[in-house]
Amino acid sequence: MKKIVLGAVLALVLFIVLLIALAPARVATPFISDIVPGVSFTGVEGTIWAFEANSVGYRQYHLEQVKLDTNPLALLLGSLSSNLEVDDHQVQLSANLNLANNDFELRDIVFDIDASFIPENFNVAIDGAKGQVSGTINIAHIANNEFLALEGAGSWRNAIIEYPNNNLELGTINFNLSKLAESINTLRLTIVDNQGVLDLKGFIELSLDKSFSMQLHTTSALPSNLKTWLTRWGRTQGDRIYLEWRGKLP
Repeated sequence: MKKIVLGAVLALVLFIVLLIALAPARVATPFISDIVPGVSFTGVEGTIWAFEANSVGYRQYHLEQVKLDTNPLALLLGSLSSNLEVDDHQVQLSANLNLANNDFELRDIVFDIDASFIPENFNVAIDGAKGQVSGTINIAHIANNEFLALEGAGSWRNAIIEYPNNNLELGTINFNLSKLAESINTLRLTIVDNQGVLDLKGFIELSLDKSFSMQLHTTSALPSNLKTWLTRWGRTQGDRIYLEWRGKLP
């Protein structure tokens, strides 16, 4: 009798597992929306295990061709544990993510971004940007609206910033990404090398409240028109031109 009952229980468990395995991907979308309020999906295909969406939107941002290898049990328990792949026309990205209410952690991020994505999706005071931004991020962790960790590095190849009637060619910029130790919610991008005409060095800090601080400096051995343009915005000290800005993004 016990064997019959045990066999029936095992059969039921296997049946439930099979149903979950075959469940369509759209079953997962309400659970993900609960974990990340404001996220939206279009063109959802696949199964609950292998989730694909033609487009994923969050606030004003949209990415195309997004894949998630989800864990249905984690979804039922209110979290999202998954491998993430993005194959957007401007953003290629892969990462391991763990998301729960007010706790977002991504590890082993590999990214390759068309620089034009930045001015098209963020309110920055430039006309455009060109080049490829690529690199890796070991960890990015936000919990309860506080940045707990950020560690990564990358490069902006063939970097060009477009201004009205002027393009600023920066060459290749190598940078590190980190969380500022003395501040809860401030991230720092440190330029460690720039093989370009400016020999750009310094850092940019950005907080979750959108306030920013830039402290950059370039060589003063520049073509006269470029040197004149930069000195209007900064100060010359020795053989370097120092540029400092503080403000808040819209």
